[in-house]
Amino acid sequence: MARAVSVVVRYRKAVTYGVHALLAALETAQVEHELRLGTTPEETAGHIRDAGADRVLTLWSFYSPDAEAMAAELAVVKELSGGRGLHIAGGVHATAEPQQVIDAGWDLAGIGEGESTIIALVRALREDAPLTTVPGLAIRDADGVALRTRPAPQLPLDAFPSFVGRNGPIEITRGCRYTCRFCQTPFMFGGQFRHRSVASVREHVRGMVERGLKDIRFITPTSLSYGSPAPTPTSARWRSCWRG
Repeated sequence: MARAVSVVVRYRKAVTYGVHALLAALETAQVEHELRLGTTPEETAGHIRDAGADRVLTLWSFYSPDAEAMAAELAVVKELSGGRGLHIAGGVHATAEPQQVIDAGWDLAGIGEGESTIIALVRALREDAPLTTVPGLAIRDADGVALRTRPAPQLPLDAFPSFVGRNGPIEITRGCRYTCRFCQTPFMFGGQFRHRSVASVREHVRGMVERGLKDIRFITPTSLSYGSPAPTPTSARWRSCWRG
């Protein structure tokens, strides 16, 4: 018998895009779960404490400059919620520093792209499967060492929408052919471009327009390279997006 899982998100404006992408993946994969968004540490703790599910998974995402403040929030949330459930940190900082994330108090660190990982993780919690079967995780062992599972697969961008029932920028390219020393994109998402198809971009835009939105924005490491396999600017694919 499957266990009920409640997914609680520490919902912060600074990282809403990544959260929306993960939630869209869960909905697209039709993984049954209860969803609660906590906009403050106190609200997050309340959702964890009051969740009626058998298992509670709390999602955190942040950049390196916020890591110390988020660790302090985590301590508050754990205290107020009685230490219930699992806490996972994902995103750029967790990918680069999984051991630091584990040392700071999180139970799990998500490494790399999160869509396949969050789907497999919620399924594992529902089915009582070992978390070592979930790709893209660093798991705290008995000695506090962050042990890594197999890498999460890098799927075509069309495999999941940028968001479902929510609004935000549309991710049109992931990965980057450049290797700028200050940027983690090619190391986190791979050194090749993966582009969302024109059909998928149109579907996102039409859905937003139908909801009355007029401000359409995009996320990409290098906008002029959209549709190109190499770091060469191209405008042909951009023009095709807006025909019809």
